Amino acid sequence: MKSKGILFLFFFFSLFALQGQSVSVWQGGNTTWTSGAGTQVDPYLIESADHLAYLASQTNSGTTYSGTYFKMAVDIDLNGLNWTPIGNSSTYSFQGNFDGDNHTIYQLNIMVSGGSNVYVGLFGYLSNANISKIKIKGGVINVATSGANYVGTIAGYASATNIDSCGNSANILINNQGTTSAYNSYVGGLVGYMTGDVGNLSNSYNKGELNFTKTLQTTSSTSYSWSSYIGGLVGYLQYSDILNCGNLNKLTIMNDVTTYTKNSRVYVGGVTGYVNASATYPVVIDKTYNRGKLVVNNKAYSSSSYYAYAYAYIGGVVGYHQTGYISITNCYNRGDIEPYVYSYNSSYGQSHNYVGGISGYLAATTATYTNCYHSGSVPATYTPYNQDAGNGYKIYQHGCYAYNPSTVSPTIENCYFQNDCGCTVNSSPYASPLAAFILQSQGMPSTLGLTNWSQDINPRRNGGYPILLGGVYPDLLETLPVTDTTAVSAKLYAIVDVLQVLPENCSEMGFEYKLQGTATYTSINCALDDTFSVVLGGLLSCTTYTVRPYLTIDAYKVYGDTLNFTTLC
Repeated sequence: MKSKGILFLFFFFSLFALQGQSVSVWQGGNTTWTSGAGTQVDPYLIESADHLAYLASQTNSGTTYSGTYFKMAVDIDLNGLNWTPIGNSSTYSFQGNFDGDNHTIYQLNIMVSGGSNVYVGLFGYLSNANISKIKIKGGVINVATSGANYVGTIAGYASATNIDSCGNSANILINNQGTTSAYNSYVGGLVGYMTGDVGNLSNSYNKGELNFTKTLQTTSSTSYSWSSYIGGLVGYLQYSDILNCGNLNKLTIMNDVTTYTKNSRVYVGGVTGYVNASATYPVVIDKTYNRGKLVVNNKAYSSSSYYAYAYAYIGGVVGYHQTGYISITNCYNRGDIEPYVYSYNSSYGQSHNYVGGISGYLAATTATYTNCYHSGSVPATYTPYNQDAGNGYKIYQHGCYAYNPSTVSPTIENCYFQNDCGCTVNSSPYASPLAAFILQSQGMPSTLGLTNWSQDINPRRNGGYPILLGGVYPDLLETLPVTDTTAVSAKLYAIVDVLQVLPENCSEMGFEYKLQGTATYTSINCALDDTFSVVLGGLLSCTTYTVRPYLTIDAYKVYGDTLNFTTLC
């Protein structure tokens, strides 16, 4: 269903652009903005796709726009063209203030290849910036490099930057090749690398799928190490906070070491792959969740007496805690963890795997966990990769809540995991096992704390498990613009968010319409599907109608946004 929905979106927005609706379609050019003064009260207005491209061109030529304000005034369709990120290095970074004003950027496509370091996203490199209220829908970021890469749909690299109220549904595809030089990769659904105590990621979500491959197949016997930091929201988090955010889609990772004297480590988290903090700059992850499955393939192969090491650290929220002074509060993971393992050649090919429901690996005493739960699967052992685990050396360590090498003693209070998640080790930090029906019970939000938790009802979007009060959850139903308008008819479209609700669990879906300004709607039912549409006939010419899609789940009706359209005269 999901792939069909993506193809439909591509077709729809192409049709939408051709019909000249109220969206600016990029043809590859750039022109300067003409409205505004660049101040907070009178920002420069981004009124076309060419204006956005001009911002990229000027930033990448050395204009930082420090203290300058921008505001989007129109939706933008990047039209499948290859986008050049705004800010391409620390030398040419964007340092201004960008308000998306809840507008949407459609079809963000970026393709990068080669061996140089890259900063990839709508924004490549942000420094002391403020980014807010941008929605990215559709597109693919495709990076195939043999050099360091910082990749996120909103920003590849963000230093001392606030990113607030942003959302993404574009996908990320990374294919890194190992060479004779070591390099690191930082990949997040929203931000690749985020650092700085004055910067936060807040009130934002990712719905895009992330696929990452690191392949080391060199013949050199010189020792090298690679590290890859991959998160549903942020790849590498240092000194910054993540507040009221969520990841809803799948992460698929391949760590393939087929070479000599090489070491590749992948840090994978549903929220962030790696967290680094200090007493001076503590890190807080609060009111944040992961719904995406984490699939990690960890392979090591050596055909000689030289070692090949593959390490994987996998956590439902955080892959690896490097230091203490990290607080995880009011968070949950509902994504299943699927580790696949292979190693070959006695003790020379080594696959090391560390898995936890909330945190994959703890390396610090002063970490704290409060009011959290985990309900995804944490298997008691790995699954052989492609049905063959090989005859090499393998380590698999796991924890129902977090894997702890027993050298640290973090604080855990009022945290839980589902007792049939598959794990067999509940070492410190100790969490309490609960049956699924208790986690889904009416009293569970009270147990976690009613200040931050609520029951999953009306509508049910989390399988009955507690949801965050005031949490960031994308709309279940998206209203798309009306097309094929004539004097007597029009075509209506809507999309169901299958990451939160499945069409087969709905009892009905369709559209309601009425004459603008009147009170009574007329309903038209559609077949249950992830994308649905209907041709509305028998309309009056030169007349404005109001329309909204709906679906019913658990006897509760959910509506998409209301919009108006006018028939031809």
